[in-house]
Amino acid sequence: MNVMYRRDKATTSGFDLTPGYVHRDFAEWGLRWAEDMPMEIAPPTDIILMSAKRVVEAGSFETSIWHWGDLLIHNQIPQYDRGMRKRWCVWALRREKDMPERLYTDHPELYDVIHSDWDYDRDVSFITNAFARHGIDCHHILEIGCGTGEHTRRLVAEGFDITGVDKYTGMLSVAREKCDANFRQSALPDLDMNNKYVAIVAIRGVVNHLSPEQLKPALQTLERHLADRGILIFDNSPLPPDGNAPGIDIGTTEQGDYARIAHHASRDDGCLDWNTITFAPSKEIIVNTRTMSPFADNEIYTILSNMDVTVERNNGYGSDSYRTVFVAVT
Repeated sequence: MNVMYRRDKATTSGFDLTPGYVHRDFAEWGLRWAEDMPMEIAPPTDIILMSAKRVVEAGSFETSIWHWGDLLIHNQIPQYDRGMRKRWCVWALRREKDMPERLYTDHPELYDVIHSDWDYDRDVSFITNAFARHGIDCHHILEIGCGTGEHTRRLVAEGFDITGVDKYTGMLSVAREKCDANFRQSALPDLDMNNKYVAIVAIRGVVNHLSPEQLKPALQTLERHLADRGILIFDNSPLPPDGNAPGIDIGTTEQGDYARIAHHASRDDGCLDWNTITFAPSKEIIVNTRTMSPFADNEIYTILSNMDVTVERNNGYGSDSYRTVFVAVT
């Protein structure tokens, strides 16, 4: 499936939105989704229209689609009782049972579009400049968390041989179509490549997908894979420890429009549940849930400082990059 690697509509964070525009687009997605529901529980048009208004105005999208359904069919519409609300939400949850990461596994092309405004060229320029700055003579790079291969194809274009690893076969299948690189399915902290590399990169919050207990073992694994006079480059995403307000993203692909709600919800263990609901052009609703860890920069720096590496901290990959980038050289 081919899609455009761009968005035709602006992304909007939070709820500072033009109500009519958002309600109209969101309602359209709700109506298309309702067409796929069993008739006895499909919400009628007025419910879907109310859903757009409630989701945008509530500002409290929580950790499950159940709460979203609760906003959808709330007491402000009393003719639809709690039983109907429960049947609707149970149907939605059953559709998504045991598939918490479907955007990565089943819809990698849509993932590409959602993230198409990321400045991949900026990141690659940072990497090549870091090689030059530290005198690294590198021809082969190990890329951890290569995803759909957007960084990979740019690094290949720069003349590097790339071994790209990712957890998800769906992401790797898209990456293989973009460039000639060696792709393998693997992930931290259990990475075992049976090789050493002069350069290892892990871009866009790869370490934040680890649990707090996995951080130190994962960094030690990366150090073991580094060759002498090697360089490790990775970043720490500025995740909100207390969670954040929901955000709505509306965009387009060659197959049609999509709408996506995303929310970081705080947990008692200090981690975050990163919950997203995406209304796909196929009329599918894609519920994604991942556990993310907001690490303190000093925690990462302390772990690296106890290794046999020289550590450098950078404020981002360049302009408009709000994350700490660590460069460790053996």
